[in-house]
Amino acid sequence: KQSIMTRSSRYARRDDGDTTYDSMPERAHHVEEKEGHICCYCCCDVRRAVMIMDILMILMVVIGALTLISGAQIVEQVAAIADDDEVKQGAALLQNFPIGLFVISTSIQLVCYGFGVYGALKYRPAFVMIALFAYLAYTVLSLTAGSFGGMIFGIVFAYPHWYLYDEMKAGVMSPETYPYERYSMCCV
Repeated sequence: KQSIMTRSSRYARRDDGDTTYDSMPERAHHVEEKEGHICCYCCCDVRRAVMIMDILMILMVVIGALTLISGAQIVEQVAAIADDDEVKQGAALLQNFPIGLFVISTSIQLVCYGFGVYGALKYRPAFVMIALFAYLAYTVLSLTAGSFGGMIFGIVFAYPHWYLYDEMKAGVMSPETYPYERYSMCCV
């Protein structure tokens, strides 16, 4: 009897209409077409998108931290020689910046985005979910701060994480199925 098998369904349907359970890895070798989501409907598979976005976010957090640290030193030097009261007020605000809170939040972000890269690389949905929650927290904080751009940024970066998590849970994205799910418009 001939069976029709797909990777995303949890059963194989035979010609006579009977339905039976079939294991995911066995089905994965029968279907050779992409079932998973393509990020932005044209770019790349969501696994690759998650890795790229999380690496970009790690770089942005590190660059932002280095900029803030070097900027604080420059402002401190300018305030020492400045005669303008506004410059001195700005320097005082920067010197009173809660650096401990900044270090903690930056560390949490780096760990969460690192987990996202690890989760995508090793097919671990829980780690991808941690990065997704970090982006959702970023979105909520941006919304409460009135930053519409930050809110959009958080949603755009969260989007492939949700699809990757969903595909890994459904068995569409796994080490066995990735050769069929691999897609990239511009990357190797």
